[in-house]
Amino acid sequence: MSDVTTLEIPVKNSKPVKIEIPFSKYAHIPVIYIIAKGMKDAGLLENYLELGVSKGSCFNVVAPLAKHAFAVDVNKELRRNIEHNKNLFWFRGNSTKFLQTTQFKFDMIFIDARHTFKNGMRDFEAAIRTMNPNCLILMHDTYPPTPEFVSDSYCGNVHRAATYIRKNMIDRFEVLTLPFYYGLTIIRNSLGKQCLFKRETT
Repeated sequence: MSDVTTLEIPVKNSKPVKIEIPFSKYAHIPVIYIIAKGMKDAGLLENYLELGVSKGSCFNVVAPLAKHAFAVDVNKELRRNIEHNKNLFWFRGNSTKFLQTTQFKFDMIFIDARHTFKNGMRDFEAAIRTMNPNCLILMHDTYPPTPEFVSDSYCGNVHRAATYIRKNMIDRFEVLTLPFYYGLTIIRNSLGKQCLFKRETT
């Protein structure tokens, strides 16, 4: 049985709307963990990057699986939530600027910083140059469960970035949005490494 979470959504010039959602705010984290664990088991997870660490709920689960774990956030106070990770590389500042200047390449990038179409696209486009051949980019809050969740307090309109990438960059990327847990979009470079062995056909 899934947990039911009652959320109060602010509505401009009106009373807040209470909505029951059959999963918690952090229900996407086990899904991200499974993806990261699979990447590690396949020998594909050395550098993990998370943009927007908040309380560290996701970072602290995924970071131990990687050799190096990079965290970027504008709030310096958030470092205390994740600084126990011995493999931590902490960068305080703008996520897009970090992506535009870093010399590191990443195997998994979780974009969960600013939940707007504009900033989501900026982070994604800047992240492209930092992708290793089999890198996965994950974006959260890309499937708001109700129209009320398209607000700054929750999912924002970052779902539009996932839709734009799927419709306009299909020649470059494989894109899948999971329609639950507020939406988790998985993006992979379609020009990345493919299966190395020849499949037998019957």
